[in-house]
Amino acid sequence: MVEQPEQPESPKLTHRHEAAWLRRLVRSAAQSLPGPLATAGAVVTGLAVSGFLGKHRAIVRSNLRRVLGRRSALREAVEVAETFTNFAQCLVESLAHQPGEVTQAHCEVQGEEHLTRALARGRGVIVVTAHAGAWDVAARQLSSVTSRPVMVVMAREPNVDARRMHDELRRAYGIEVVHVGEDALEGLSLLRHLRGDGIVAVQIDRVSKGSRALTVDLFGHPFSMPQGPFSLCSLTGASLVPVFVARRGRGDYLVCVHPEVTLPRRAEAPLLTAAAQQVAVSLAAFLRHYPTQWFHFEPW
Repeated sequence: MVEQPEQPESPKLTHRHEAAWLRRLVRSAAQSLPGPLATAGAVVTGLAVSGFLGKHRAIVRSNLRRVLGRRSALREAVEVAETFTNFAQCLVESLAHQPGEVTQAHCEVQGEEHLTRALARGRGVIVVTAHAGAWDVAARQLSSVTSRPVMVVMAREPNVDARRMHDELRRAYGIEVVHVGEDALEGLSLLRHLRGDGIVAVQIDRVSKGSRALTVDLFGHPFSMPQGPFSLCSLTGASLVPVFVARRGRGDYLVCVHPEVTLPRRAEAPLLTAAAQQVAVSLAAFLRHYPTQWFHFEPW
């Protein structure tokens, strides 16, 4: 088992960076401006934000080095800037669409047979993804394509107004949102949803404070994943399917579906960790192709 190293303290964004009024402003601009202009504005915004967030730039550079290795200073600077501009463009597009417009997005799906096979088992599916690419848009597409109810598991944002605004937008697309981590009873809704043959989507590249974690190897370094999705897989018999989404252009996405992971009932820690390692292998494969679309702004 990989030992867990001491983690450096993560710099915290202030509430002004996550305020609801800022997201409303971004959404208003994204919906009112022509597509190319909105995209250009997102690029400028991403570059401006990266200029102010020096500590986060350093974190992104460190994470990219683990994925890509050390490169020239100029190339690393470009890749860090690309990460912030990609984040800004994905955020703008997630806020820009009106309900009903998601079907207009072009999504190429690779490995769709893995999801089809998992859905055919009739036990529900746990889709594990990451803070990468247009994952929010993909959740809407998942609901539209599969005709299954989708429940997205989210950590609670510290800014209540910002969280409520984004949650209301997701619900407008028919996506149910559940915030976990503070009330043990919240997990019951996930069990009911899976037993109803629904889809639960959860990000596995961050561990909420107070949650149990599994330590895996990612690019030769220890990396923590939340234990919850794997325990839920073992408890319910649902298949666990890694799905990662890359943005290729405005409204153009590549959905990468990887082979399903299954667990026996009441699996113990070694089996849970082995399943998490399988997901880490799938995540690494995606990141090798799209390293600047991983919005992991925390030290690793």
